Amino acid sequence: MKTEPKRLKERVRKRNRSVLLRSRVPTLLERGPSLTLAYQLTRQASRVGFDWPDIDGVLNKLDEELKEFREALTLKDKKKAREELGDLLFVMANIGRFLRIDPERALRQTVKKFMSRFRYIETTLRKQGKTPGQSNLFEMDRLWEEAKRKKKKSIVREYAEIIVLAVALALFVRTFFIQAFRIPSESMEDTLLVGDFLFANKFIYGAKLPLVGWRLPEMRAPEPGDIIIFKYPGDKKTDYIKRCVAVEGQTVELKERRLYVDGVLQDEYFTKYVLGDSYTRQFGPYVVPEGHVFMMGDNRDNSADSRAWGPLDKQLIMGKAMFIYFSWNPSSHTVRFSRIGDIIR
Repeated sequence: MKTEPKRLKERVRKRNRSVLLRSRVPTLLERGPSLTLAYQLTRQASRVGFDWPDIDGVLNKLDEELKEFREALTLKDKKKAREELGDLLFVMANIGRFLRIDPERALRQTVKKFMSRFRYIETTLRKQGKTPGQSNLFEMDRLWEEAKRKKKKSIVREYAEIIVLAVALALFVRTFFIQAFRIPSESMEDTLLVGDFLFANKFIYGAKLPLVGWRLPEMRAPEPGDIIIFKYPGDKKTDYIKRCVAVEGQTVELKERRLYVDGVLQDEYFTKYVLGDSYTRQFGPYVVPEGHVFMMGDNRDNSADSRAWGPLDKQLIMGKAMFIYFSWNPSSHTVRFSRIGDIIR
């Protein structure tokens, strides 16, 4: 037999639970779809201890509500049937709470599934020159079952399609628009450093189509000052990057540290000479042949360029350097953050 203090504590606890539940019900009723509200209300009731101990109790309640609903239908009592239907939905919301399944989301998914099946029936009948109103129940039931048997694409297939699409898109962009390159040598210092990663615009000079070797129409021809990525004329495989200093028909001449194009001294603030004044630098005059450009590295004393292997055939050009998207210092093993995003000029 319980002592008076224990009984008093139990009454206080029950009263507190009742007050807590009553205080939250009006707030719940002010927002959201009814199924969601029922779901939230059962959660609140569970928190204050007003709940079945396990899901079996809820399933028994479901059987009870179904029985009462059938009785209302038998009596053709519409008001009672509407009330029992609401009770059924509330019990289903409580089952969802036990299973941690949002009933509103579950119902939405079911509606979406059924809509898909209805669309399948309408589309199939339309192909036959019919409408649902011109079909019979047997035919629509057959199409409904047919729609149910249609399997959804597997997750593996969905991911495979996404990957294939991404790869195809990347190849398309790489072939016709933009390609990434890494600077491996010192020939373009200090404009480009070893460890710079850059993007090149392949569209501007007319991207080369794979396999067939054709080129798309160019937006413009290479110009002096452009920093260009191209295939090395020696093996036509290795990627090189140099600066265009002259185009077809122009005359190139290098006198010590001075570059002349068509007899005009060029302002080359970006060049670098590492061997000192005692090193003799003399080239040309040389006329760039048709269909070619003359390429030189900014690090003039440490660059194998057109002075060594001749003018560059424009068919070997791949693209124009755009900007640095990443830079890694191989000596200090650090990122050169200050270079990231630099426009290449």
